[in-house]
Amino acid sequence: MFNEWIRLASVIPDYIDKLDELKCPNCKHNEIHYVYVGDLESRIGFEVVWCNNCLRGIQISRVRVPENVSMLSFKGTENLDEIIPKFKPVTPEE
Repeated sequence: MFNEWIRLASVIPDYIDKLDELKCPNCKHNEIHYVYVGDLESRIGFEVVWCNNCLRGIQISRVRVPENVSMLSFKGTENLDEIIPKFKPVTPEE
């Protein structure tokens, strides 16, 4: 299942306007959400992808944020808990 989440995270930029077409690898619902957080100049940061239905997800560190995708600045991360729910991270062992 971990590899399915990695694949899902990698296609987010291609589905920005149609996230409802993406299915959760865990529960198969169309409740996928994401946030990119990083340096606004270099566009290097991390990506968090989760399912609002089953609250499973993944965080990938050290990613290049695509130009067509909005992102939050590292400087504005004090409210991340209000944006990203407490989900259970998917692990490589799954």
